[in-house]
Amino acid sequence: EPSNHNTIFRTNSASKKMEEEEKEGLRTVECLRGRLLAQRQVSRSTKEETELITKKMEELEKHLKEEIRLREKAEKRLKFVMKKLEFIRGSRSLEGSEQL
Repeated sequence: EPSNHNTIFRTNSASKKMEEEEKEGLRTVECLRGRLLAQRQVSRSTKEETELITKKMEELEKHLKEEIRLREKAEKRLKFVMKKLEFIRGSRSLEGSEQL
């Protein structure tokens, strides 16, 4: 009977050890699952932020192109007005010299 008692004790001890290892394994799995979920959330947030920044960049590029177009148009008008002004000044100076 003493050897039988030792066998039962060893079996209980081994069983408890296995339970502890199982619990530790479950804790590890839960921990890893939590980390994975957190990383997925960060990844999702990063993707959303990237999409938002991309959209803003596209809008800024569109506005910039429009501003460039408007500036070029204004520069053409300015050139035209400056030539007209030079012509008017030239005409006046000719008028003045004719009067002398």
